[in-house]
Amino acid sequence: MKRYTLITLLMAIGVCPIAAQNIIVTSAEGQNVENFVRSIFLGDGVHVFNVKFNNTPGSIAKPQIGTFQSNGFTGAQMNEGIVLTTGHVSVAEGPNDNGHAAQAVSNYFSDPLMTVVSSGNIRSCATLDFDLVCLSDHVSFTYCFGSEEYPEFVGSTFNDVFAFFLSGTDPSTGLYTTRNIALVPGSVSEEYPDGIAVAINSVNSGVTGSSGSAGTNIHPEFSHYYVENTEGADGVQYNGYTMKLMAEGNLVPCEVYHMHISICNIGDLNRDSGVMLEGHSLSSPSVTTGLSTDNIITFGRRAGREVPLTLAGTIYNEGRVHLSFGGELANGVDFVCTTDSGDTINTSHDYLYINEETHSFMLRGTDSADLTVPRSIEVYMATELCPQYPELLVYDTLRFTMIDDTPDPNGINTLCNGIPLAIFPNPASETLTVATDGLRVVELFDIQGRMVATAYAEGPILAIDIRQLPAGIYTLRAVTDSGIGNTQVIIQQKK
Repeated sequence: MKRYTLITLLMAIGVCPIAAQNIIVTSAEGQNVENFVRSIFLGDGVHVFNVKFNNTPGSIAKPQIGTFQSNGFTGAQMNEGIVLTTGHVSVAEGPNDNGHAAQAVSNYFSDPLMTVVSSGNIRSCATLDFDLVCLSDHVSFTYCFGSEEYPEFVGSTFNDVFAFFLSGTDPSTGLYTTRNIALVPGSVSEEYPDGIAVAINSVNSGVTGSSGSAGTNIHPEFSHYYVENTEGADGVQYNGYTMKLMAEGNLVPCEVYHMHISICNIGDLNRDSGVMLEGHSLSSPSVTTGLSTDNIITFGRRAGREVPLTLAGTIYNEGRVHLSFGGELANGVDFVCTTDSGDTINTSHDYLYINEETHSFMLRGTDSADLTVPRSIEVYMATELCPQYPELLVYDTLRFTMIDDTPDPNGINTLCNGIPLAIFPNPASETLTVATDGLRVVELFDIQGRMVATAYAEGPILAIDIRQLPAGIYTLRAVTDSGIGNTQVIIQQKK
């Protein structure tokens, strides 16, 4: 009886339904197309405007564009993003339970620019247009193309196509050009100087379909970019799709370019195709402005600290750096910030201009700052590098520690090659703290000149245990990135 019960239980477990992992697609009808693209597709370093769907700005009127979520489906290697389809976007959802799924839309749009990549009858297009400006000299995004034309129509004229046309100044020639950047990876060659466009006839299993022509070049060398979607498989409806690919192009930073994304049926409306654009993948690689540092910079209340800024050696001619502050000290209360032109950085004036010449800002402490222990200041910099497009910003953070370099009976303060060196308390009995920018090593010598203690710094502040040293006068030597400083310290009797 127990055995029968166990077998029955195992059989029950075996037939329990497993949760489907089909992508979830939602139409974007009624949404503002510019807000839609900015919120879902836009990544770092890119500003987009003049966005249109099917050559119309404002509200989206056709169900050929929407969002997708992977819902656990890993085939497309993307979690979410935008989907454009030749028919209704809902067709893209899996499972693959229809070998020729299609849901045509009425009064469809035909894209004349697609004649560049196809000689067939172009029908039922979904197009996305926008102008873009990039921070760097490169733009890219990732995508996946799928179609119900696979695998039967590989090698045929029913070759649903898509393209990503990037128009603007060619940085290598200075000429205005339009080029398709939806290319098979590694396809640029002497034979194909412009590369090979991704399409059913270029990315497939390498086998001519049952409705294809045997003499057609179907590029079997690219079959490793193709995924055959078996009948009944969860995920997407399409019979086949590409792996996640990257579209990329070179451009001139801060100049306006135009992007035209299009996918169309060729010949008939019987089988749908779609292209998925990965969410927030439209990006221009982060740039290095030379303004940021990971180091903590130590400076004294009186000596202050000057921070030089320059765009020399970068691709930019000018910029505007907006400054704001955080940390343990308050701007205007515990310290003041001024630029090399004499402007005070505060809520009414928060920026300074920079270019290839060196400009700077100065941090200097006030008498009211509580520096009984070193205090932190963080300076947040948001730099406009494309003056006409202030939406494009590069962010940096500088971290400072301000110490008290005011002479007093309990401390010795000196300058080490122009950098403030703070030593406190002095006299000391248990711990002696040394603080300066670029601190490396601190050494103590007794009155006979013998080295009695050595400590290596891992930052700008170093605490030295002196409990084992007898009371007396010692020479302290601080080795820093900028030089070596010597001064005297007093070690007193332990309490």
